[in-house]
Amino acid sequence: MYTEYRPVSGRGSASTPDGWLEALTESALPAAYSELALRLDHRWRLVRQHLNPGARLLDAGCGLGDWVAFLRRRGFDTHGVDYSFELVVRARERHSPCRLVVAAVQALPYRDHSFDAVISWGVIEHDERGPQAALSEFRRVLRPGGVAIVTVPVDSDRQRRASRSHFSRVNACGGTMAFFQYFLTIEELASFMEAAGFSVLDSGVQRSVALTLMTPELSSRFSTRWLNRLNKLARVLFWWYRPAMNMAYCVGRRV
Repeated sequence: MYTEYRPVSGRGSASTPDGWLEALTESALPAAYSELALRLDHRWRLVRQHLNPGARLLDAGCGLGDWVAFLRRRGFDTHGVDYSFELVVRARERHSPCRLVVAAVQALPYRDHSFDAVISWGVIEHDERGPQAALSEFRRVLRPGGVAIVTVPVDSDRQRRASRSHFSRVNACGGTMAFFQYFLTIEELASFMEAAGFSVLDSGVQRSVALTLMTPELSSRFSTRWLNRLNKLARVLFWWYRPAMNMAYCVGRRV
């Protein structure tokens, strides 16, 4: 497990509600393109493969709620939770019929056995204590036999080099480096899932590419806003380019 640090202007974590609010709202795409991108997304294939329409599903760390709305339109009983109050407010404005609440994924405001499935895309790695607390909560709110599908940045030499190269340049003008996230190997992610009480059904590298892995030098020249937007475009155009795939996934069934 590799720890990634990023520059911050003050103290504390580089992963904050305000930071995610800025990153996600500035890089939000028009509804038509977002719909196409999600339809082509490898995670949608994982959902179709392991879950049945009608399942009561929680998106843990839902951001602007795009996945909540997308899956709701496809027959899932979807709910979303995010720790950023402002993100949830904007998600409600963006997807008004959706059920969204403010809470941390490590302390979900739901009773035991409330859901058939939990999805969590690139969230659990941002807890400096590790992913255990979030995974334990996912298991708690799942019904017996329920399924959790999670993704995290994959730990690889290429990913580590790209991170060090990009953020050393970003921080060249000074500042403080603070915790942002962990990179995990596929095996490490599966091990955390098993330790939390899941039997692993599937794991691997998600077909999702990142420009920082394709062109580290070029990507460092873009603002966060444009880099996030270009990453979304790259995921559609270069889904086949395995060396730049940056996320590991794991599907687990609650034991």
